[in-house]
Amino acid sequence: MRQIAPLVATLLLAGCGSGDFTCSSAPVVEQLTAYFKNATASVGVPLDFDASKTVYRFENARQIGGNDHQRACAATFYTTMVPKPGATYDKAALEWANNLAQPINYTVEKLDKGGVYVTVR
Repeated sequence: MRQIAPLVATLLLAGCGSGDFTCSSAPVVEQLTAYFKNATASVGVPLDFDASKTVYRFENARQIGGNDHQRACAATFYTTMVPKPGATYDKAALEWANNLAQPINYTVEKLDKGGVYVTVR
């Protein structure tokens, strides 16, 4: 029994921090958000909308493959634009645009120094 206790403690410690290594963990979503902000910066946000309030969200994140050091993931990506006060816009068109779903695939890898690295395909 004394020989088993250290092994159990080691296994429990090995799992610590593994919550960052999922397809939908906060660090992964932060990196995805930064990627899509940069990717859409060249297109820009229409003048009647507040770019600082644009929301990027990822739904239905799931693991579609991988191993102990890498996860292959998929999710549905949405962009929600917020009109500036007093702006004129077509409400139906805005609702349609804000509900456009874009499927994305990405890879999450563990870094040697801790943390994760995200690659979008």
